[in-house]
Amino acid sequence: TLSFANNRFAERRAGSLAEANAIGTAWLRAEAVDHPRAAAIARLLEDYAHVRAEFVQTGRNAAALDAANVRTNQLQSEIWGQMTGLVREQTNPLTVSLMSSLNETFDASTTERFAYAFTLPAQLFWLLIGMALLGMLALGYQLGLRGRPLRLLTALLTAMWTIVIVSILDLAAPRLGSWRTSAAAYEWTIGGFRGGVTIPPLPQRP
Repeated sequence: TLSFANNRFAERRAGSLAEANAIGTAWLRAEAVDHPRAAAIARLLEDYAHVRAEFVQTGRNAAALDAANVRTNQLQSEIWGQMTGLVREQTNPLTVSLMSSLNETFDASTTERFAYAFTLPAQLFWLLIGMALLGMLALGYQLGLRGRPLRLLTALLTAMWTIVIVSILDLAAPRLGSWRTSAAAYEWTIGGFRGGVTIPPLPQRP
């Protein structure tokens, strides 16, 4: 169960990094295309990065999550509409590359949403609780047969089991507890948007 919860936590972290990188790549390619539709796509991607960061940071607030998902779908539709118009007006390797980056960005968002929806199954939770209770009952029975209570050992094992169970539940819960997926990757990507892309002049020949 600890390994399962840790893998889910690692998947959410890796998904956030992959999505932030995909958004940044798509934005750079949109900035490289000299077309009004590409500029519109770049602006929409900036909004998209903020929305995805909010999705990761939101706790167990159903209304806020629904709003983030609705806004994500709206931005995807707007971005793809601009992309469709751009490809129809100007089909070349650069626009095709931009279209591929946008598709990867949307796929990464779906993957991240799925990772957040997949939590610790109820069967594993009850198995974890049942094993802990069974272990404590067996320990109590053995100590009762000895007739000598070991209070320090009992307290130590109880604390150990409690810490392990709480850690597993914390890792497995994407929107509860202290071990939450960071939105730092999105913040770094958003920071890269500031100032846009500056095209330097051509160097003069000596």
